[in-house]
Amino acid sequence: MNLLKNFGLFTLRSQLHAGLLALVFSLAPIFGIPLVAWVAIMIIGLVTLRHGAGQGFIVLIWSAVPSLVMVFLSTDMYFFSQVLCGGLIVWFLALLLRAHYPWSVLLEIAAWLAIVVVLVAHLAFGGEIYAWWAAKLHALIAQYNQAIVDEDVELMIPKQALFYVTHIATGFLTAMVCLNAVFNLLVARWWQALIFNPGGLSREFLTIRLSYRLVIGLIIAAVLAALRVEWAFDLLPIFLGAFFIAGFSLMNAWLMRFKRGWIWLLLFYILLLLRFMIIGAAVMVMAIVDSIVDIRKRWIVKKS
Repeated sequence: MNLLKNFGLFTLRSQLHAGLLALVFSLAPIFGIPLVAWVAIMIIGLVTLRHGAGQGFIVLIWSAVPSLVMVFLSTDMYFFSQVLCGGLIVWFLALLLRAHYPWSVLLEIAAWLAIVVVLVAHLAFGGEIYAWWAAKLHALIAQYNQAIVDEDVELMIPKQALFYVTHIATGFLTAMVCLNAVFNLLVARWWQALIFNPGGLSREFLTIRLSYRLVIGLIIAAVLAALRVEWAFDLLPIFLGAFFIAGFSLMNAWLMRFKRGWIWLLLFYILLLLRFMIIGAAVMVMAIVDSIVDIRKRWIVKKS
């Protein structure tokens, strides 16, 4: 912990320190060093939370240089979206958090922005989106089939499954980019709290409760999807992703109230990893119920 604290203090010591560190970490994947580019995004969040929009944006520019070069040289859009777009979303959400917006509002804003992005994409490209995803999926399956030796186990995808995968892919990818940005901001906020306000993030994270507006949006999207309105399928991953985070917060708040709550939390995390679909769905349902009846107020706080 002292190492992270000292590294954070070194990063915040000057704009040059933060910018150079963000540049170095964002360059790492180009040289074959994986899983460290996200540190650059955390630095953007930390600097923005501590020093404001201007210095945070300058660090964002430092970290964006490798992404822009990769796009122009090799059209590596994955690297571009993960580093540049992720950093930009973290910078924006960090500004809201710095302005004392609660995490519930931040998560809801991120969800609505993701929905707008998906709707604009459908307005701009229409049905071409599904054809593009289908081509990508078929290319991936063909690559897999070429790699296997036994032709009798050739991978095939049913037509119905192809329909659903292609119709949620855009929303799923958009939701993952936004949720990844929220996660990075959580880590950046934890880092800031570690340096200046130990335990501050825990109190904030345990109170995430989404408004009924997202419940209404989810119901509308689900009804439209049931009526086979194609673009509505892409909205479902965004709504469900937001409710998963809110439900995760709720479960942490509930389990922490028990004696030796860390044991119950550990058990919850293990079950979530082993049975993600079932436990994850239950977590989402609890978050939806919480948005309507406020479980913390009626149950957790009252019984604590």
